[in-house]
Amino acid sequence: MLDLGCGPGHLTSWYARQSPRATITGCDREPAFITMATSDATRLGIENVTYVVADVTKDIPAGPFELVVSTQSIADADAESVVAQYGGGDSPHDDPPGPDDRPRARALRMIAGALGPQGTYLAIEPLPTADDMRRFVSEATGAGLILSFLGFTPFDVFG
Repeated sequence: MLDLGCGPGHLTSWYARQSPRATITGCDREPAFITMATSDATRLGIENVTYVVADVTKDIPAGPFELVVSTQSIADADAESVVAQYGGGDSPHDDPPGPDDRPRARALRMIAGALGPQGTYLAIEPLPTADDMRRFVSEATGAGLILSFLGFTPFDVFG
């Protein structure tokens, strides 16, 4: 199993404890999170989990994986990249990336490539509007992923 954007590894370590015979890999782009996750797993005696530094929009650990999970780790990848690279769209010289070059689309292609033949990708991502969901589904199917379930849970952040 691969947990993308695992942060400090709380869920990843929980997955490892729930499935002691599975091999679990957690990755995050922040080295400090990987250090914390590795330290916690060692302290807790969890031996079936490893943590690596990897940016889900650029490189992910090689598969094949039976399961790849992303929990709030790729939904905003495009916005983060545009702000970092183009200063929020204010650059007069550069155009934002096209649909196939967007970081999230790249991440979804890498996820599809990392899955084994019967592998499953579980995305638990905040997609607050119908347009966000449509674009995510389009990028996922464009990457070769087959959609088997799409759920939407409305929520109110401030209420």
